[in-house]
Amino acid sequence: MISDDIKNALKNIYRNKKNSILIIIFSLLIFLFFVDMCVFKNFFDFYETMYNKNILVNTLFVDNLELGPDKAIEELKEIDHIVDVFESDYQIIGAQSNLSNNGLEAGITLKYGIKKMVPKSIIGKKADELLPGELVCPDKFYPEKYETIFDIDENKFLTKNQLLNREVIISYWNHIIGPGEEEKEPKDIHTKKMKIVGLYDSTNHKEDVSTCYISMDDMKEFRNTIFPTEKEENISMLHVIVDSKKNMNKVRQKIQDKGAYIVESVSIFEYEFIGTLFTTIIIIAIVIVLSILFIIKNYISKKIKNESKYIGVLRACGYTKKKIIIKELIENSIVLLISIIFSLTLFSTLFIILNKKIFRYFKYIGFDIRINIPFLLLTFVIILLTIEYINYKLINKKIDTKISNMLMEE
Repeated sequence: MISDDIKNALKNIYRNKKNSILIIIFSLLIFLFFVDMCVFKNFFDFYETMYNKNILVNTLFVDNLELGPDKAIEELKEIDHIVDVFESDYQIIGAQSNLSNNGLEAGITLKYGIKKMVPKSIIGKKADELLPGELVCPDKFYPEKYETIFDIDENKFLTKNQLLNREVIISYWNHIIGPGEEEKEPKDIHTKKMKIVGLYDSTNHKEDVSTCYISMDDMKEFRNTIFPTEKEENISMLHVIVDSKKNMNKVRQKIQDKGAYIVESVSIFEYEFIGTLFTTIIIIAIVIVLSILFIIKNYISKKIKNESKYIGVLRACGYTKKKIIIKELIENSIVLLISIIFSLTLFSTLFIILNKKIFRYFKYIGFDIRINIPFLLLTFVIILLTIEYINYKLINKKIDTKISNMLMEE
């Protein structure tokens, strides 16, 4: 009976004190494996989301030393696969608003809603459909520019019902400070009435919880007031947005073929640390898995050798190979199962504590750290099946030995 085999296995594990040490070692290794895979999965998801949605991935930075910005923009927009072109000053600014809540200063970040490069609205208008005077904001908006993400008070968020279709007063002014000057109270404050016409999920888009999208017309109005500069007509840095990553090289070549253009491509995902991070995580996982396999192989080999006479007696008494294999597999599997339970308990407890104290705040800058249970289970099931295969092969090899030889082993 399987139930009898389980009871006997538990007794044998309890009697052999070395099993306690083995369980502790396995628990720590499996715990480290879970941590490593959790880090890998979260960073991979963050990387994939940013790589697919971040504007920098599809942006070419273009200078033209002959044409002015307006003429250059007009010429570049005629090239296939270019979805948008704008001056580099017109992407993002900081301002104030009347979206205050429970005494918070109403800081707000305003971003241009670039075509095909904006978060998908969960309700209302899309960010690339905006008219002048319209906003698309996070469905949970935090009305303050905070020093660190740990300063955020979750009770002071503005929610959907408080945001959608709400009229907002945006305040903005000249931020320029001359050499040696100290920042003073703003003068000549400008205001603009706007309306929130759509909401998006900032976490899914990896966006800050105080970032709203506006039209290019509004961006130019704000930017030209906040940073009044006399632009030289023959110098212009432009952001050229390409429809997909696969067309970047093709578009770059077409721009260069027009002459007088200097084209650069800068992506936060080309930095070496990204590759180094993933390589390190994978190496750690491989080392942990190999350590588990090495330990289990040695453990099973020694265990079978020590039980050689016992297995020989069972064979002599008429036990079939299949029954002996099942018996040994059950005992060794229980050791692994106990280790898994301990490691999962430790991992879950630690994650809950860290999530309560630290991790939950990261979602406010677009990095939501989660436990992906299906992914962890899948990776561990693969390891478990590998271990059981090794287990089976070693036991089967020993059982195939002649009974007389097993009975004579020391």
